[in-house]
Amino acid sequence: MGAASVVTRERSWFGDADRRSRTLRLTPHPRQGVVTLSLWDDEQCTGTVRLENAEVPALIGALADALARAASEPVAPPLVLVPPPAPSGPVADWMHAGSVPGEPATAPPHRPTPLDALEAALERTGRTVGHAARRLADRLRPPPGR
Repeated sequence: MGAASVVTRERSWFGDADRRSRTLRLTPHPRQGVVTLSLWDDEQCTGTVRLENAEVPALIGALADALARAASEPVAPPLVLVPPPAPSGPVADWMHAGSVPGEPATAPPHRPTPLDALEAALERTGRTVGHAARRLADRLRPPPGR
């Protein structure tokens, strides 16, 4: 069952039947001639629809038709969610490491990425440039005693 609905003059909130964090908010904008319907997940707006006032009766009619159909049809049994099979392999081993008392926690398996290759190339380039700069400085520096 969704969260309780709250209806005020400025705004109305309707809770989602499945997710407590999700709400539908209705905000009238009489001066602009629109009603905004917005979908919220916790405190983040995830989408909006601005209906012209002339379209609102059609929405109300569609909601009334849906409610009338629901009243005449039997209620379906609740869905039973079957969890997917547990993952296996090195990542799953890492995920569950340390969950057994006395078992040490481990780091995830490392898979080199393009960023790793770039960092290695920059490190090699930096060493090469550093060595060349030292050699040039040694050549330009006057010998001691001059």
